[in-house]
Amino acid sequence: MSSRASMSRSPIGVISESSECQGSPVSWSPRNETQPPNGNDDEYDTDLEIEEETETFDVTGRNIYINACKSHGIVPASYFLRHMQDEELNMQHHGLGAVGVKVMSFPLQTNTSVVSLNLEDNWMEGRGGVYVSAMMKDNCFISELNIAWNKLGRRGALAVCDMLMSNTTLEVLDLTGNQITDAEAQYIADALKENNRVRILKLGHNQLGDASAALLSPAICENDTVEEIDFSWNYFRPKGAKYLCDAIKVNARLKIVDFSFNGFGNEGAIGVCDILKLNQVLTDLRLSYNRISTPGALLIAKGMEANEMLKKLTLDHNPIGVDGTKAILRAMMSEKCAITHLDISGVEVDKEFIATKKEFQEGKDVTVLHGLVLGDYVIKPRPKKSAMLFSVPIAEVNAGNLFEHLKRYCEEKNVNVVDVLLSLDKRREQRLAATDVISTIVTSGLPITEEQVNIVLSLLNEMENSDGFVDISPLVGVDS
Repeated sequence: MSSRASMSRSPIGVISESSECQGSPVSWSPRNETQPPNGNDDEYDTDLEIEEETETFDVTGRNIYINACKSHGIVPASYFLRHMQDEELNMQHHGLGAVGVKVMSFPLQTNTSVVSLNLEDNWMEGRGGVYVSAMMKDNCFISELNIAWNKLGRRGALAVCDMLMSNTTLEVLDLTGNQITDAEAQYIADALKENNRVRILKLGHNQLGDASAALLSPAICENDTVEEIDFSWNYFRPKGAKYLCDAIKVNARLKIVDFSFNGFGNEGAIGVCDILKLNQVLTDLRLSYNRISTPGALLIAKGMEANEMLKKLTLDHNPIGVDGTKAILRAMMSEKCAITHLDISGVEVDKEFIATKKEFQEGKDVTVLHGLVLGDYVIKPRPKKSAMLFSVPIAEVNAGNLFEHLKRYCEEKNVNVVDVLLSLDKRREQRLAATDVISTIVTSGLPITEEQVNIVLSLLNEMENSDGFVDISPLVGVDS
């Protein structure tokens, strides 16, 4: 069965625009609606000076856009009018919404100037995703599309996948932070099998887990055009890591892979070792914050000794330990290893590591980033006052009362962390991924040190269930 045929399992059909179905997206095209209803030109008010149209044919699409805005009762975006003929059109953070994106689709459908279109963070949601996807089916000049952080959800994601089945010009697609889940993974897989143009695909900050990894693995094996893929900040655990690593180790095209902020652990490091041993195409592998400890580092070091192509390896903020850092460095110094940039920031090393590194770097263009050097600092006596976390001694904070202390501390500091965390729980299941919790705390503005962040992260890891989620019911006062 072809990839296109496999999409029919949840058909992407032609349905009314008002439909809010949970399955297929709307099939819509700008050419189907040249004069939307409910327009009132006489009462239309805008902040732009609009001259009467004198041209018989508007090659810029300016008049098409202005008329569409009138018909939909919205004010034209002056920035878009000024830059709609630029090669790179940057409309990020403009608050366009679904309707704003819709009226832009009219002129963009036939636009021949724009090559790179950035619509990041415009709250277009699923409906806006449908409009952009329909426009991209007709536009054969745009090669870079950024629709990150737009809450596309299932409806928008399916529309994008449907577009990829027929689009032959798009080379760079950014779908970061769009609430894409395991339910959409099969459609992404089908699109990867069918599309032979996209070179860079960004799927970071979504909700893809081990089930998605199982579905995407065959597609990654078959795809021979994608050169860079971003899976950072998802829910891949050891089982999912195995599926993805098994696919990447036989892929002959991928050059850059980002697995940062997942939960590979030492089991996932086995798959990474296989990639390094078998794949001789990959040049950049990113594994930041993946809970890989010393045994996992030793496995990765073994793989490094057999790899002749990898140039950059990022392992920062993994608890690989001093022995792990030295094993990685020794592997980097092996005859076959071609790595010239190693990042183990946030990982402590010893003086032996530093001496070896200096000897290795002498006369070579090699970069090694690392954490503190043990022995370089005088260990000061502990202060009489106990180290604190959320205004209480760290010794009194544990996995059972972490959220209670966090909630009280946020109230004291008047920082709205609790509501943000609860808003991330879209299904009201009172559970979130540990990475979502820690990233919200870090970016909230709460006064918290890096050491305290690491303590919170370790407690969250203790609280994780078998599915990789943390119970957040204490934040709403519900017994877990």
